[in-house]
Amino acid sequence: MRAALEAVLQTRCGQPLGGTHPISGLRRLSGGANMETWAFDYGPVPLILRRLPAAMDSAQVNQVSALSIEDEARVIRTAGAHGVTVPSVITTLEPADGIGRGFIMSRVQGETLAKRIQKKPEFEAARRRFTTDCARELAHIHQIPVNNELPSLPLLTPQRAIEMLSDEFAHYHYESPISYLAFHWLRQCCPDAPAEPSVLHGDFRLGNLLIDAEGMTGVLDWELAHLGDPAQDLAYICTPSWRFANYAQPVGGLGEMDEFLRQYALQGGQPVPAERVQFWLVYSSLWWLAVCLKMAGFWRSGEDRSLERAIIGRRVTEAELDLLLLMESANGDYPAKVVWQPPAAADTVGTTSYGDVSQAVVEWLNGIDLDALEPRLRFENRVAANGLGMVTRALTLGPVVAARAADRLAALKHDEDSFTVAAKNGAVSLDDPATLTHLRLSALDRLYLDQPEYPGLGFALKRWT
Repeated sequence: MRAALEAVLQTRCGQPLGGTHPISGLRRLSGGANMETWAFDYGPVPLILRRLPAAMDSAQVNQVSALSIEDEARVIRTAGAHGVTVPSVITTLEPADGIGRGFIMSRVQGETLAKRIQKKPEFEAARRRFTTDCARELAHIHQIPVNNELPSLPLLTPQRAIEMLSDEFAHYHYESPISYLAFHWLRQCCPDAPAEPSVLHGDFRLGNLLIDAEGMTGVLDWELAHLGDPAQDLAYICTPSWRFANYAQPVGGLGEMDEFLRQYALQGGQPVPAERVQFWLVYSSLWWLAVCLKMAGFWRSGEDRSLERAIIGRRVTEAELDLLLLMESANGDYPAKVVWQPPAAADTVGTTSYGDVSQAVVEWLNGIDLDALEPRLRFENRVAANGLGMVTRALTLGPVVAARAADRLAALKHDEDSFTVAAKNGAVSLDDPATLTHLRLSALDRLYLDQPEYPGLGFALKRWT
C-alpha cells in the first residue's frame, strides 16, 4: 500500500503538497466498524486514507452507508466550502491506483475518543464550549444549499424512516417487546407536517468529531449524509448510546438540551420543537438497535467475521433500556418504583464449570499488558474481554434471569412468546403498572448480562428503584 500511495500522491498531488516525498508511519487506526482509516505522513504532511474494507463489496456497503465513498468525499468538499469545519479532501482514489475505493484527506489534530474528551483535564475548555461548537457546525451543515455541488442524496422523511426500520426488523426476525412498543410509539408521535429537507450529516456524534484543547477541529465520517429533518441530526448526538460515560447529560454527554437548541437557533438554525427532537431521539435509539442486528447479520453470514461485528450485535440490550427510558420520559416523569437486585449465581463445586473457564480467560485477557500491544490489537483485546464477559454471565446468571422473567410473566398470565405477540399487536401498554414493572426488570436483567458497565444501567436504577 505504501508504494501505491506514494505513486498517487506524487503523480496527482505533488505540487499542492509541496513536492515529492516518501511515505512514513503508515498505520491503521483503531475503531471504524464500516470503513478503514489509515494514518501516514507524506514527508512533513500528515494525511489520512479513508478506505472501503477490501473484503466489503458494493452490496454490503449499501447496507451500512447511504453514500458511496466517492460521494462522501464530494459531500465533505462541499461542506467545507460552506463553512463546516472539515478536513481537506486531497484526492479520490481511482481503480488504476490499486489501493481500493476511498480518498485521501488532510490529518487534522484532535481527539475522537469520547472517554478522553469527557474526562481528561486538557479538554476542560473544549468541554465548556462543546454544546456551542456542535450547534454551530450543525447550523452550518443544515444551511448547505441543496444543488448540483452535492451528489444525489437520499431523502428520509419521518414516515419513510419508520417504514425502513420496520423492514429491517422484519428481515432480521428480532422479536422484542420493547422494540414493538417503540414502533407503536413512533407511529403515534410521527410529525404530521414534513420539515423542509436540509442536508444532514447523519452520524454527528463523539467519535466522529475531532476535539482539541480549544474546541472542535473537524467533523468526520459523512457516509450517512442525506436529506431530511434537521431535528434528526440534533437528536442524534443526544441519543443515549452516544452520551458514553456521562449518560445524564444529553448532548454527547457534555451538555444540556435546552442550551443546545438555543445555541442552534442563535447560529442560524431554524427553531425546532422539543417534541420533534423527542421523536427522533426514540427513532435514533431504535435505529441503533437495528444497526446492532445488522452487524450480527454480517458476522453470522460470514460476510465479515471481525470480532467487533459480533460484539456490537449484543448491544441491542443497551438500546432497549434506552428506548424504555425515552418513552417513559416522553409521557412525563418516571412513575412508580421497582425493586431490583443483580442476579446471583449459585456457588459451583467439583470441577470447574464452563462459566469458571470462561471467567478465567477473561481474567487472563485483562491481565495482558496493553501498552505492549499496537493500537489495533489493544482495541481488539478489550473487545474480546468484553465479549467473553458476556458469555461468562450468560452461563452463570442466564438461568436465574430466565426464571425471574418467567415468574413475572406468569403473574401477567403470559409466557415469553405470548407477551411478545401482545406487544407486537399493540395489546401491551406502558400505562399498566405490572407490565411496566416487568419491562423495566427485564431490561435491567438483560443489560446486566450483556453490559453491566453501560452507564444507562446506573441511570435507570436511579430513576426506577
